Amino acid sequence: MVIGLGSDGHFCGNMPKTTDFDSISYEAQIKPEYPWYDVFVEIYKGYNQPVPESFVTIGPLSVLKAKEVLLIVNGSNKAEALAKMLKGPLAEDFPASILRLHSNITVIADEAAAKLIN
Repeated sequence: MVIGLGSDGHFCGNMPKTTDFDSISYEAQIKPEYPWYDVFVEIYKGYNQPVPESFVTIGPLSVLKAKEVLLIVNGSNKAEALAKMLKGPLAEDFPASILRLHSNITVIADEAAAKLIN
């Protein structure tokens, strides 16, 4: 499985405030009070469509069951997220933290994204 990392710690649509680590796949609500709501506003504005109320995504358990995971991270705006993913606490409010539990994950990061890794 090839995935990316968001600057807020999301991956595969597993967003902060909606992710349950015990999920295989699930429907995530899109609410204005979520910090990532404006991203959806911008996406759907480009299509002249209203923001949907929810979306379906692959859950953390499905990612952990993948034989191999390749995580690609680029840009200085993701440096803090990458460092937190690798060394921070395991927490559902930072979904990418669960990726550390995968037995066969490879991380490819550019210099800007890796600048906080010792």
